[in-house]
Amino acid sequence: MTLETGSNSGDSCTLLPHYQLSHIFRLVSRADARVNGAIESHIAGSNGKIERWTMVRRADVLEHKIIVRELTESQARLLRDGLSGLEGNLRSKLEHLFVATATR
Repeated sequence: MTLETGSNSGDSCTLLPHYQLSHIFRLVSRADARVNGAIESHIAGSNGKIERWTMVRRADVLEHKIIVRELTESQARLLRDGLSGLEGNLRSKLEHLFVATATR
């Protein structure tokens, strides 16, 4: 199967019409409520919708797994870059997740 790539907006969902694009942000931050608030503010400012947010505390750090919907790939990369620059954020990683929306 061959996929032709045109000059799209950089969003792979246009090539996969039966899939919804979500993004998984994996962050490691200091265990500080202000960091959590700043993360939430950045996501809200990007117009992304938080689907699920889990945190695991390990000593004095929090490991976050945040699934965000309604962003394009480029918007998600911009959000990752913004989250990486937050004070108290130690590490950031972004994964793109395609979820089937309908059966064929």
